Amino acid sequence: MPPPGTDNPLPPGGTCGDHCIEVRRDPDVPLELRVDDLARLQVAGTRRLILIEEIRETSDTSVALEFTAAESILRQPAGLTAGLRLDRYSTYVQKLVPIIYYLDEEEQLIRAHRLERAGSPAGDVLAYDVEGFDVRLVFADGDELERADPVDEDNSNDYDDIVAVRVLVTVKADRVDPRVNQGRLLKRSYDWTISPRNLRYEKQRL
Repeated sequence: MPPPGTDNPLPPGGTCGDHCIEVRRDPDVPLELRVDDLARLQVAGTRRLILIEEIRETSDTSVALEFTAAESILRQPAGLTAGLRLDRYSTYVQKLVPIIYYLDEEEQLIRAHRLERAGSPAGDVLAYDVEGFDVRLVFADGDELERADPVDEDNSNDYDDIVAVRVLVTVKADRVDPRVNQGRLLKRSYDWTISPRNLRYEKQRL
């Protein structure tokens, strides 16, 4: 949370610069955030992503977090976009460890767990010759969408409505073998539906 004060909400912008927020910390607990970390900036019910550029100790109980000027990160709103104003009593920053899978132009499936300063994933090759890779969110009403949207008028596609993730992958051989698949390039498609901790059961139980 921001350091103590009386004005609330805070003036537009950060507390120590346009892209900087000073937050309180427990001096007896090691700071988890590091430079180049991705973090969630939560202001009441609004979420933003921030990518840390610099961390400065401003006192024994507070640090200043400089973050990139990106308006979006991983296709999500970032920083203090859309006139977001910090709330003195309901603002906090939480470290995130992203796990990102994506298909590049060379049909390589990439896995990344960190971001470059520009916001692009920095990862390693997980698999070659991947022709198709598609991930969809499965919601409790059966809809499959690319992303959740908690701010639209549809109450069935919020984050707490997600019950599973569906992954569709098509892989192919790196060359044709006349003895295999009648001389045609061999391809295989896979379809997995993953429901962590049986989300559908938990939702129905509650």
